[in-house]
Amino acid sequence: HMTANYYGMISLLDHNVGRILSNLEKLNLRQNTIIIFTSDHGELLGDHGLILKGPTLYEGLTKVGLIFNGENIPAKQIIDEPVSTLDLAATIYDYCDVEAPSEAQSQSLRKLVGGEKTSRDVAYNEWRAGSDRYNMTLDLRLVRTKRYKAIFELESGDGEVYDLYNDPHEMINLFNDPKNRKVKKELRDMMLERPGNI
Repeated sequence: HMTANYYGMISLLDHNVGRILSNLEKLNLRQNTIIIFTSDHGELLGDHGLILKGPTLYEGLTKVGLIFNGENIPAKQIIDEPVSTLDLAATIYDYCDVEAPSEAQSQSLRKLVGGEKTSRDVAYNEWRAGSDRYNMTLDLRLVRTKRYKAIFELESGDGEVYDLYNDPHEMINLFNDPKNRKVKKELRDMMLERPGNI
């Protein structure tokens, strides 16, 4: 029932996005409108035996769709660089030809979306929850490259590391595997380099 309800909600959104696009056409606004469609999180729907949205950071929750449509945006291109919804702020500033504030923790995706072959190293995510919600305090920081994903729990020092090429379903946690110590350190360094992180 939960899965059927979720897909029903997706159909409802799809229908109403269509209504918005139709009205943009009717008002002759479509040609100078950039459309960005995404979500703040996915849904587990039974992934790893879990439901709802947290407090885990598996791909089912964090790898959400991000669709751009508009003038000078090539159709049907698929970008596999790590990006984050954090980057939407700088991207919208860029499309509006407005300078982003210097403190913004965001990188514009405009060139990437426009078809330029640019590469990106990392995308970030985080989840903070007080003890009133889960009977414990959680401070999770996620670092995602093309191949690896690490989640660092700052309160306990524990975490997760997944090799998404060899383990796309995130079943083998390499966090305490001595063979992956170097990868874990590189990912931790990336997490610590994020402006305003801690």
